[in-house]
Amino acid sequence: MRVVSFSTYRTAKLLHGGQIRLNALHEAMRREGFSVRHVSVHTADEADPRHDEISVRLDSLMQLHLHERKLRPDVDVCTVFDRVPGSYHLIENKLNEFDPDLIWLEQPWLWPMVRRYLSDNGRAHLPVVYGSQNVETELIATLVPEWDADMRARRVQDVRLLEEELSRSAAGIVCVSASDRKHFEAYRKPILVAPNGVSLPPPPGGLEYWSNVYRNHSLALFVGSAHPPNLEGFVSMFGGDLSYLAPDEKIVVIGGVCDLLRATPTLRKQHGLMFPRLDLLDHQDAGGLATFFQISKVILLPIVSGGGTNLKTAEALYSRKPIIATSRAFQGYESYMGFPNVHISDDPREFRALLKRQLSALDRGNDWKEFQSSALDNLLWSRALADVGPWLRKLVAQAGKDTVREPRPGFKVRSDLTSVKSLTVEGVLLKPMLGDGWHTFEAQGTWSKCPIATLRIPNPFGTAPMKVTLDLEVMIARGESNILSIYTASARHITRRCWSNNRFLTVSFAIPGGDATLGNAVELYVQTRKLLQPRFRSGAVDERALGCRIRKIVLEQVLQTSASRSMTRSFETINAIVGRHLRGSGRKKQNA
Repeated sequence: MRVVSFSTYRTAKLLHGGQIRLNALHEAMRREGFSVRHVSVHTADEADPRHDEISVRLDSLMQLHLHERKLRPDVDVCTVFDRVPGSYHLIENKLNEFDPDLIWLEQPWLWPMVRRYLSDNGRAHLPVVYGSQNVETELIATLVPEWDADMRARRVQDVRLLEEELSRSAAGIVCVSASDRKHFEAYRKPILVAPNGVSLPPPPGGLEYWSNVYRNHSLALFVGSAHPPNLEGFVSMFGGDLSYLAPDEKIVVIGGVCDLLRATPTLRKQHGLMFPRLDLLDHQDAGGLATFFQISKVILLPIVSGGGTNLKTAEALYSRKPIIATSRAFQGYESYMGFPNVHISDDPREFRALLKRQLSALDRGNDWKEFQSSALDNLLWSRALADVGPWLRKLVAQAGKDTVREPRPGFKVRSDLTSVKSLTVEGVLLKPMLGDGWHTFEAQGTWSKCPIATLRIPNPFGTAPMKVTLDLEVMIARGESNILSIYTASARHITRRCWSNNRFLTVSFAIPGGDATLGNAVELYVQTRKLLQPRFRSGAVDERALGCRIRKIVLEQVLQTSASRSMTRSFETINAIVGRHLRGSGRKKQNA
């Protein structure tokens, strides 16, 4: 099944909860064998281009236009298509080329563009899923404090009409909590609650450095994006004066909320009483964040407003660290409120008293019961979103779309077929085939950095089926095992448990010619159960998390013996692609 998602942000860099959730949804769909494309209309940079993303950036002039008219780059994002019509046609052409079976709209802001696309291209039959992270009508009124009463009322009405129209038009709605589900039940549509989750934390990065920096301090950790409720909660629960903390007690803040805190007049006026006990460390990578979860004594969740659920609550729970939170921070996670070391208070005085108590307390282990540990494991994205794929299949079936490509059994080469052509791809020729989820290219073979990594393999044989042989290595800890799975949109081709004594392996399987997707390429997903950080006999440590290394790919055409059609043209095409890449590499070397 081919799925296109829409949002007002990219997923090349995962900096806030919306990006993290959308990326996890993409991975959940790919695990089900779906082919996924993403459309983003955004204000971010265009670095790290992704082959599976159709990206439209709101340039500085467009952003200035929105700012001058007190418009927002999310709520009012579709105005870009009126000012830059070419952007709409770019998306339209790419979507028609991909030919989706289902559209997933993450948040409602791009619904006017999607509605126009469905109408203009005779695709009204396509089912649309509204992926809701909040009840936006309830949230919008709190987001922009500088709006006057009339402006606020108009914007709330605009958002209400948009969200209501999408909810009525959608084939189904996916929300994050039971309370949000209760709101959307009024539209009488199929609803799935897919809560926010957490990824397995990577190995800590820079642990020795940061442990040394804060060796004489007791730390509390607050992680938040540049989402206004994060700022509101911090100011409400901690006030504008942290003098009640001892000199060796600090609050460390990570994420986009740091910029909001720096710009807050109340905090700037009390600079001398705030910032000696408050460290704003901005964005940290996943390894850096894992380090601060490890060295902090308590995790803070001072959320007092906003809709949906707080993704940081899941991360805090999974860390098994003591937590001080408001009841609002646990919306959607109410079943965890009675767990060990979870402290809930909505009173600022009591909240601060709990903070002081935890910072001065001795470190103690958690007295987890077995059912509580199992419940924490259910927070992993793979479990939180496990129902998304089957639910989408059922939804599309109910929508009556009879052209969806359902997964088929693995393609088997019949006895009357014979391999007549082959192409070996290794070294620098592998580079153009690496999609998402790979470390920096290495000529001797590139390692995956995500549980699911994507290869895009041009089919040099046109629409004919081909046999694919992969020469690869799986990262395995000594005495342990790892599981390798390889699949396409139509079938799971390989699932194999590998041990340390057979980490190098060669696997072969056949792929139907109809599996080719955008650009006549087959999208191949390589999944490893574990990512590991290798250690060498010399004592050196590779700081990267590694899964599987692709060393060589061999492609062989499979034709019926009675076929007489020449494949010269197909091979001329692939040879031209390879030749252009080699010539480009040669020029780079000469210039160097």
